[in-house]
Amino acid sequence: MIFDIHGYNQHHNNLAYRILSQEIRGSDERAVVMPFIDYQRTPPNDIMNIMLDVYASKCNPENIGGLTSNGSAGKIELITGYSLGGFFAYCLKSVLDVPVLLINPCLAPFMYIYKWANGDFTREHELQYVELFKEYIYRANTWRFQALIGDKDDYIDHSFTKRVIPPENVSVIDLNHNLSLDTGCVETLERAILGLIT
Repeated sequence: MIFDIHGYNQHHNNLAYRILSQEIRGSDERAVVMPFIDYQRTPPNDIMNIMLDVYASKCNPENIGGLTSNGSAGKIELITGYSLGGFFAYCLKSVLDVPVLLINPCLAPFMYIYKWANGDFTREHELQYVELFKEYIYRANTWRFQALIGDKDDYIDHSFTKRVIPPENVSVIDLNHNLSLDTGCVETLERAILGLIT
């Protein structure tokens, strides 16, 4: 099973979920689980606890709002995180022994979240992002860990990501911030996923 954490302000059937659950080789064999997160309204500490609960219980995200694709559920073989979801996937990698794939991750969300929310974001939530960052950012185990960074991403400055994550765990690819159904994008994701779970 793949545990997918979506990005900021993404709708429930976003492209990352569709690619993981429909386009990747073997997608009909393993379920993709994606809880819905309202990043603007939910405190980051609560989001982290939700992610840990989903992982620990392998609970159906429909219980907290979310999607589960067809395929075999059970053991979580991989955690994927896109954009802001990449921050939480990275934090999970700090405490769990599970492969993780980050896609255009936002590893310093407190630098972006206020702008993304058009100023409608509480200081308390911003401070919680800072505290989570301080607690987890340098603890992640880089074994079975990969970050894909788009060389045309104008949404997030990945220079920090490249300093935090060892170069052998980072692949710079031909992509802007958003994923696409372009064959090259799907094949790149497929190679990364199959490389982490096989």
